[in-house]
Amino acid sequence: MISKILEKRIKSLYTKKGRLKNNNFIIEGKRSILTAIHNSVNIKNIVLSKSFIENNKNLAAYNKYKTSIVDDKCFGQLSQVDSPSGILAEAAIPLQSKLNPDFPMVYLDQISDPGNLGTIVRTCDWFGIKQVGISPNSVEFYNPKVVRSSMGSHFNMKYLGTPSSEDLNRFNLIGADFNKGKDINDISNPKNWALVMGSEASGISKTMNKKISSYVKIERFGKGESLNIGVAMGIVLHRFTN
Repeated sequence: MISKILEKRIKSLYTKKGRLKNNNFIIEGKRSILTAIHNSVNIKNIVLSKSFIENNKNLAAYNKYKTSIVDDKCFGQLSQVDSPSGILAEAAIPLQSKLNPDFPMVYLDQISDPGNLGTIVRTCDWFGIKQVGISPNSVEFYNPKVVRSSMGSHFNMKYLGTPSSEDLNRFNLIGADFNKGKDINDISNPKNWALVMGSEASGISKTMNKKISSYVKIERFGKGESLNIGVAMGIVLHRFTN
């Protein structure tokens, strides 16, 4: 069973207002929750469906946490996923770590699509980039769709936050811009870099462009209008990290 208070709070965490009020967020899915546990995320509550328990006999990883067991119908009402996995957790939003200019960063300017942001965090994790910054007007890191899309990579990051102008000035800012950039195959591996990616709709903002020291681009060989931001970033990161 689940208390009405907990049910109400979990549902509120699907809104920005609820996350800010409670300083908590939702993690859904076995893999993401196990990654969070492995990285010592402060998990407040875990909710399990009866189907999940039937299909997962080894539940030892969850034993030290407060758990509630609900029927599948109730779990479906708590989840926003079309085909729920049967496990979700309420966790405290981690304190923002200090940004370290000695390590590379990806900086996202005016990113509004939560699926894109989650994919970007996941891709950064693949390439060993442990710092991701966003502009103040971007979608939140702890939006449930962002967390789901990252598939647990949130919890492998060293920094997820909104850098100040002073912080950004400590990096060699490199913008990804097809119209201004130098081919990524024609550049040397940069030092002390932060890759700046703008939104697919409007690109890098004028304010951000003033801070950027150089630009890179990915050559087009076909007729496609543009690349998805996560795909483009992955190509650039592959070049920068080789």
